[in-house]
Amino acid sequence: MTHATPAAVTLCIGRCKPTDFGHGLGLKSGDVLVAVNGRRWTGSVDSLRAHFSTGADPAAMTFQRGAVVWTVLTDRLDLAQWDRMPAPAAGPTLPGSTESLCNWEIVADADGTHDLFPLRPSLGALVAPALWLAQQRLWTLLATLGAILAVALPAGVPVMAALWVAAGLLLWRTGPDHVRADRVASGFHRVGVVAARSESEAIATWESLSPKARFRFETEMLMSELPSAT
Repeated sequence: MTHATPAAVTLCIGRCKPTDFGHGLGLKSGDVLVAVNGRRWTGSVDSLRAHFSTGADPAAMTFQRGAVVWTVLTDRLDLAQWDRMPAPAAGPTLPGSTESLCNWEIVADADGTHDLFPLRPSLGALVAPALWLAQQRLWTLLATLGAILAVALPAGVPVMAALWVAAGLLLWRTGPDHVRADRVASGFHRVGVVAARSESEAIATWESLSPKARFRFETEMLMSELPSAT
C-alpha cells in the first residue's frame, strides 16, 4: 500500500487590520510568502517561528501579489493573521541575493504624491551632516546646524569640529526619525516598506505594487518642465 506525499503548503496574509504591524509594511490580505532569506519557502507558522528563533538579524521575507514579487526586512513574525495555503506548483522567479538590502519607507500625502527614505544609518550623515540634511530637504535642521556653527566660530576650529562630529553622530543614529518627522509635518504618512539596494530599485518596486504612485521629485521635475506663461 502506497501513501500519497502530503501536498506542500505555504503561508499567506489572511486578515490584515490597520493596527497590525504588517499593515504598516504595506501588506494586504492574500499576499503570499514565497521565500525567506532568498530561499523558497514552504511550511507552517510553527516552522516559520522556529526559523525566526535561530537568527538574530532581520529576516528577508519575500512576498508575491499577483505577478509582483518584493521583499521586506523584518525581525517580527506577528505581521498579521497568517493563513495556510497550497504552495504553488511553480513558484515565481525569486530576486537575487538578499545581502546588502535595506528597507525603504514609502510615504504619501493626501494628493497621492509619494516620497521615500532609507531606514538604515547613513554614512553620508556621519561624515557630511550639512550635505546630508540638504539632500533630505531638512531645511530647518540645516539652518539650526548653520546657526550653531556660526555661534561657535569665535571659539575656534576645534570647537566647531567637535560640533560637526557631534552632529554627524546624532544624524547617523537618528537620521530616519528626523526624516520621518519632517515628512509627517508636511502631511505625509507611511504606506509601505520595501527592501532594495538603491533608491531607484525601491521606487521601481513600489511602482510595480502601486502603478499610480507618483514620487515627489518626479512631480517637481514635471512641473519644472511645463512651459511658463507669457
